[in-house]
Amino acid sequence: MIEKYKCWRCGKELTFIHEPQERVYCHECEEKKKEEHEKLISEYSLLKIRVMYENALRIMEKSGKCYMHEYLESANRILEAAISNTENFMNSHEMVVAIVLDNYGFQFNANFKILNYRVDFYIPEFKACLEVDGAQHSYKLEYDSRRDIDIRNVLGPEWEIVRIKTKYIEENPEKIVDAIESLANEKRRLRKKNNGIMPYGFSKRENTLYDSLVK
Repeated sequence: MIEKYKCWRCGKELTFIHEPQERVYCHECEEKKKEEHEKLISEYSLLKIRVMYENALRIMEKSGKCYMHEYLESANRILEAAISNTENFMNSHEMVVAIVLDNYGFQFNANFKILNYRVDFYIPEFKACLEVDGAQHSYKLEYDSRRDIDIRNVLGPEWEIVRIKTKYIEENPEKIVDAIESLANEKRRLRKKNNGIMPYGFSKRENTLYDSLVK
């Protein structure tokens, strides 16, 4: 039985043999709907970036450790990079790290692809990849540990993956660079003493992986 249903956009009646479950549009409105949707997504992405950027600057201000005038040029560069590629940064904490790294003159790649993974920051000068860990990472310790091993197998034994929790970024953004370098060097020192592997007890993440291997 042929039934008529109205276009959701202009109200024009359209005929259907079967009752549609989805919204219906006439041909002209279907094209306009696609254009409007693409525009909406673009506007949303830019708005999301600007909100993340503002929150990043607020994180730095609230720490009480940053003189914001020193970061003006770097902040503008990171905002521009985020707008040019909306997949560069996933959250405000990553933008804080990017601003600090840029301010200190370090070259880096954000959201860098290695194998089927993406690392938050690839920093050649430190031979380190940085992961900014939020609360969700406490539920994926073994996965993260195996992932780090896969990435090091590609980059080479001289590289390290270091992780900094978001709460430490909030407490003192000024110490991010020191933390990356110190953590990477400490992991290298421990590997050298332990035949190239991290000793049990270094972190809960490594412990979780080692425990799974001996079960």
